[in-house]
Parts: sequence; structure tokens; C-alpha cells
Amino acid sequence: MKKTILAATLGLLLTGCGGNSSDSEPSAKTTGPQSPVAGEPTPVTPRSYQFSVLGSANGEAPDAQVDVPSGFDAEADWFVVSQNRDEFLGFSMVSLVFSDACHPADHVTVTPGPSVEDLADALVAQTSTRASVPEPVTLDGYKGLYVELAGPRYLSKCTDPGLWDGRGIYVDGQVDRVWILNVDGHRVVVDASHSAESSSAQEVDTLTSMVESLEFVE
Repeated sequence: MKKTILAATLGLLLTGCGGNSSDSEPSAKTTGPQSPVAGEPTPVTPRSYQFSVLGSANGEAPDAQVDVPSGFDAEADWFVVSQNRDEFLGFSMVSLVFSDACHPADHVTVTPGPSVEDLADALVAQTSTRASVPEPVTLDGYKGLYVELAGPRYLSKCTDPGLWDGRGIYVDGQVDRVWILNVDGHRVVVDASHSAESSSAQEVDTLTSMVESLEFVE
């Protein structure tokens, strides 16, 4: 795979400690990727993980391989979330967008066309969110568009808020950094989300580093 080219921010260099004994067992981080464990929130061991893409039927889209640091929980095979619940990284094939992110059930839903541009346009047109102008981006050699979404400022005024089918909004002013990619003919969404209020610059940089480590694998 080509090295990730990301139209985004600084990466975070992750360091760790290891034993000096030549006969010690290899650390979990140096072994091959494994899939996150679905179920109750389970702290991950820092290493490379192989994620499924939500909405991909019978493995039609390649899996996503990402280096995940400590401080995250696994709950499903398509995302991880920080233990403070403020940061999130997930992978999906979006086929339905809520026209109003604050009150999805009270409004029509939008089924965007099949292209990267179609989905970007639907997200920009979504009400109750604020969207950046879509920008061309390349991730792991795959081209697409990058859109940044800022959610409703006051979720207490919303009813079951969400961006699209399978992706909710959980904190006031939630920021979703969205890469919409054409991966071998499949529209794959990479969503790195954080809290506008409580996520630190270092925590945002950690998410960026995770995205930068992304490789799509068969």
C-alpha cells in the first residue's frame, strides 16, 4: 500500500517501554494485526488492529488496518472509542443520511447517489450541523473528499441526534472529521470524531496519527 497522504494536522509520535531481555516474549504491539473484540467495552492492547467496514456485505469492501494506542476500548469490529468516550474512530459504508442531525425521526432521510461527491454534498446540506467545504484528499493511495462536521451545540434540544444510519451524536458540538474514499469502487467513510469541549490537542493528534497509519487490506 502507498504511504498515507493526509490533508490534515500533526501526527503524534507514540513511544513505549520494553524489556531488555533477549529471551523475552515479543510485545503485543510487534505481532500481526488482530480484529477488535465485539461485546462489552474492552481496553485494547496497543498494536495494529484490522477493522471491518460497517455496511460491507460479505466483505465486499477491504478491511481497514490501523495502529491503535492505549486508552481506547473495543466494542465492535468496526470502531474503537476512547475510554473517556470523547474520541472515536470508525469505518462504514454510508447509504442513508439524516436530513436534520438534531431531529432525525422528524424529518426525511436522504439516500445519496453512489459517488464520493454525492455523499459529501448530502453531508454539507444536512441541517443542525456545520460543514466545511469538501476538500480533495488521498488516504493510503485512495482518493476522495474530506469534510469536517460540527454537531449541534446543545444536544438537550435534540431528539436522538445522528449524522447517518449507524452514527450518532453524543456530546455537545461533536466534531466529526470525515474522509469519504473510493476504495476499489467502494465508497468507504473514515470517521475520526472528538469533543469540541473536552478533547485535548494531544488527543486530537492521536486520532490523526491513527488515521495516518491506515492501510486497506484484503
